[in-house]
Amino acid sequence: MEASRAKQDLVRAEKATAPHARTSPKMHKTILGCVGWPERANNPQRSPRLDPGAPTILLVNSRHDPATGHAWARNVHRQAPHKTRLLTYEGSGHQAVVTPCTISAMNQYLIHLTLPPQSSCPAADVK
Repeated sequence: MEASRAKQDLVRAEKATAPHARTSPKMHKTILGCVGWPERANNPQRSPRLDPGAPTILLVNSRHDPATGHAWARNVHRQAPHKTRLLTYEGSGHQAVVTPCTISAMNQYLIHLTLPPQSSCPAADVK
């Protein structure tokens, strides 16, 4: 019963915030999966603990991502600015690896551990 009411509240809040956006039943299931869970989380949120000797982490996120908001990526980067580099895809959608700019940046990082010199990649028509 508690999950059903939480879902109704979530849908109402979505419609009030973004009346023209479509909602996602998959995301509702994910978000509401723990409502009413009787146990405490064994991995509560906390600041990132990063090995000082590890390479800098490349964070890639879309500016307009409906599933993992850009504010989340900015928050991680804000907490560890010297151990992360944030590359923002200036487009929309959940998948940021869609343009030559983002693909090239990620390939250079994964193959050579070379961080991209730019902090963003322009939006593009992706088919």
